[in-house]
Amino acid sequence: MLTNLHVQNFRSIESCDVELAPITILFGPTSGGKSTLFYALLVLRNFILNPNQALDGLFNLGFQNLGGFDACIFDHKASKTLAITAQFGEGKTYGVHFRKTGAEISENGEFLQMKAQVPVPYGANQSWPFALTEKEEEFAINWNGFASSVSSKSGTPEAQSRAISIAEELNMPETLHLASRLTLSKFSIGTSEPIHLLEQLQLSYRQPNKRVLGYPDCW
Repeated sequence: MLTNLHVQNFRSIESCDVELAPITILFGPTSGGKSTLFYALLVLRNFILNPNQALDGLFNLGFQNLGGFDACIFDHKASKTLAITAQFGEGKTYGVHFRKTGAEISENGEFLQMKAQVPVPYGANQSWPFALTEKEEEFAINWNGFASSVSSKSGTPEAQSRAISIAEELNMPETLHLASRLTLSKFSIGTSEPIHLLEQLQLSYRQPNKRVLGYPDCW
């Protein structure tokens, strides 16, 4: 489940961290940054689903075109880095730092941190090697920014089984949930100000926790 969203230098938000629950409600004044948080998730979703498109295309949300990188970067300073990072559970994060000339993708898990510089558009046709050692067993990992393949150096059945488990952990199905199972709604309840609802449609979760966030929470 998506538990935290970090946004930096995106539209009106210079820096913001928001904790999320299965149902999260944001309320506050006009131009307080509520919509921008949702737009950040959609930009990240666009990159996950189709990184092989022009940078400005990532900011076309379908229902609204935000105008491209230059229009969306905080303070309209194209030299800045626009960062969006999603955290899943307590330890896993996936983020992208967008720059005018490309992007840095990062994936951090419980036992491995991976980063890579990529061009945008990016065809997911490159891979980077990483090494992991567990209980004197060595594993070779190749990561293309979205998916990992893992092999054991010893080749024993036990090590191969563990390599499959590591790959399953690294390949973060949560990012696919973010990309394909995210619903955004805007509505009003008795006021002229819209209230935004983020509902994470998970296959299952134990407790239907809810979180209501007032603003200003960002700066």
